[in-house]
This record gives sequence, C-alpha cells and structure tokens, in this order.
Amino acid sequence: MYLWIAVDLEDQLQEVREELVRVERLICSNDPALTLPLHTSLKISFEVDDKCANEVRSAVRQYLSALQSFQIEPERVESTGKLTWIRMKESRELSGIHGALDLIIERQFGVPQHVFDRDFIFHTTLFAATEPHKLEKIFNLPKLPELLTVRSFIIGSSRSGTAGTYSVDETITI
Repeated sequence: MYLWIAVDLEDQLQEVREELVRVERLICSNDPALTLPLHTSLKISFEVDDKCANEVRSAVRQYLSALQSFQIEPERVESTGKLTWIRMKESRELSGIHGALDLIIERQFGVPQHVFDRDFIFHTTLFAATEPHKLEKIFNLPKLPELLTVRSFIIGSSRSGTAGTYSVDETITI
C-alpha cells in the first residue's frame, strides 16, 4: 500500500477549484487533475507493508495532531513540463514537518527517504496534463490568497501508487 500526507487547502482555494473545473471542461481533459482536494503535499507517496499501514497512520496522526495552526504563503504558479502547480514559499514550519515525517517513517517503520524528499518542493498541483500546451491560452488562475492557514492535514492511500488512484482516508484537524 502507498500512503501520502498533505496539508488540506480545499476550503481556502475554492476559486482556484472553480477555474480548474472550467478549464478541464474546455479542454475535455482525461487527466486526473481534480481527484483529490487541493492540497500541499508534505511527504512524497511511500510504500508500506499492508500489515503496518495502520501503525504508520497512527504515528503520523499522533504527530500531526500535536501541531499548532500556522500560515503558508503561495509564491507563484509554475509549469514544469506536464505539471502546473502553485509553488509554496518554503517555511520553517513546512520544512520542519516534512523532516519530522521523514524521520518518523524511516526510524519507526524502516521506509527510506524517497529521492524527491531530499530536495522537496512544497506545491499544490493544479494540472498534470498530457498536453500542457492546451492550457496556455485558457488558464486564468484567480488571484491567489497572500496567506493560507494550515488547519488540517490529509492522510491518503492507494493500492498501486499511480496518479488518479489515491483517496483521502482521513482528515486531521488541528
């Protein structure tokens, strides 16, 4: 099983969601852009044995539940090949959570740090388009909020670990 951990931003990015839905309809996209709430990942998807998945979730839940609310700052919208995302400004809080999750998962459950976790970019994916050139003329992202407040986290999972197969298992409100 593959697990994934993120900041839940869906309630604060409703205008962005509405624009994504509009664009998706215009380009008749088959890409799984909106299968999950809008979020900022905190830990790259990682594989764990099914037998210990609930223990991993419990350890992550315990850690995240003890955190205090904080703010993150959208930096800019970027397109990198097939992905279009909102890059979040790196912060002490985001980096600290990411590092702590890496340590918990590696030390307690023997899951090594993924190569992408070593140079992590905090971002909110908007599109994972197979034809990104279609987005150039029709994508009009609303003005992003200056600050977003981290009030809840998501723990999700997938059997295969492939895009479009993840679901939200639980939301942890702090």
